[in-house]
Amino acid sequence: MIHDYVMIFIGTSLIAGCLSYACWTRLRVILLRQRLFDIRDHLWDEAQAYRGLDDPAYVEARHRLNAAIRLAHWLTLPVISQSIDRTTNDAPTFTKSNNTNFQVAIETAYDDFAQCLVSYLMRQTACGISVTVAAICYNVICRVFGPFAQLACWFVGQFGRPISPTTVRYWMGSQRFDDLSKAELAIYHSSMRSTVNAAS
Repeated sequence: MIHDYVMIFIGTSLIAGCLSYACWTRLRVILLRQRLFDIRDHLWDEAQAYRGLDDPAYVEARHRLNAAIRLAHWLTLPVISQSIDRTTNDAPTFTKSNNTNFQVAIETAYDDFAQCLVSYLMRQTACGISVTVAAICYNVICRVFGPFAQLACWFVGQFGRPISPTTVRYWMGSQRFDDLSKAELAIYHSSMRSTVNAAS
């Protein structure tokens, strides 16, 4: 009898955990987008203050932030890790503002985006948490079981790898980011045309 209750409790807990995580995967994307909206809006306030709404550096930064907002549901650790792997030969290109103070505000927006994305990927996704735990285990294994370090390294590589804000900024300025943004935008326009055609 007790065994049955234990099995029911375990089964119920697993189902509740799966449903909670399914809801969390949607909620975390909403929260990420909201944070990116806040960064973009703050940058707009800075642009207003410095009269830089037409500044090419601001236009580019706003374009990249808008692209990141659209791509939020695609931003997972494996996707970004693979994309970063393919940007090793791409030099990041960011337009600079002639106004030094405004350029500082733009750089701050890029830094805030990078910090936000790293926090999202490494602390709010199952894959990111797995990589973080695996990286910690890797360090422990290297210290205690040196010969098994290669096995731990392989395990970390299966999920991706820990990334830094600097790496995210480099990726955001690469052609790969632009390509991903254009692909998502094309899919969006295609789905909108299909919706319009179906409605008519």
